[in-house]
Amino acid sequence: MSGYVCVNHLEACLFHYYFSIFMKNVQKIDDYLMEGGVNEENSYIL
Repeated sequence: MSGYVCVNHLEACLFHYYFSIFMKNVQKIDDYLMEGGVNEENSYIL
């Protein structure tokens, strides 16, 4: 069971890690859109 718990814990950590990166990127995109610099090439900032 401990292995199962570790796997779930790792998944939770990875989810939190990627989610925090995603939220930072959303903030960057929001800042970028607020500046009005929208075009096809760089409308997605990652």
